[in-house]
Amino acid sequence: MLVIQESFTSLGILMERGGPMMWTLFFVILLFWSLSVDRFLFFRAAFDKKLSGLKSNWQAREERRSWYAYQIRRAMLSDLKMQTEKNIGIIKALVAICPLCGLLGTVVGMIDVFDVLNATGSNDSRSIAAGVSQATITTMAGMVGALSGLFIANMVERQARNKLKQAEKQIVLDN
Repeated sequence: MLVIQESFTSLGILMERGGPMMWTLFFVILLFWSLSVDRFLFFRAAFDKKLSGLKSNWQAREERRSWYAYQIRRAMLSDLKMQTEKNIGIIKALVAICPLCGLLGTVVGMIDVFDVLNATGSNDSRSIAAGVSQATITTMAGMVGALSGLFIANMVERQARNKLKQAEKQIVLDN
């Protein structure tokens, strides 16, 4: 319990030192992770049920050879593809936004540094260090979010591709 409390305290300090862009970055990363978990839960639980339903609907058809049957199969697989690839584009966009939020935080931190320099000259090194620290923290957070995001987004995309290949193999036309 103490470890969790210390982790939240450290996170609070990091968020405070990183400045206002850290909250934006926090919510972008939180949304990215939420959508990623949704996709993994879909692959784990819902996909097999949907595929089983499509497969039984396909097997219930008397005719599975004609051009019409091919089009019906194609529509079924297309619908499954839409459900499987849901939010993957948003996940990838959020991953791309992470380093941009970090960069914006860097700019805000450097503006704070220049404001301190303008107001006090070069004598207030603590205030200058606080601005540089803010710039560095947001850059780091944006990069960490983007790197973890690239890994997870590629995993989600690969999983979707593999599941769709599995579906194509199971719903086949009769010869």
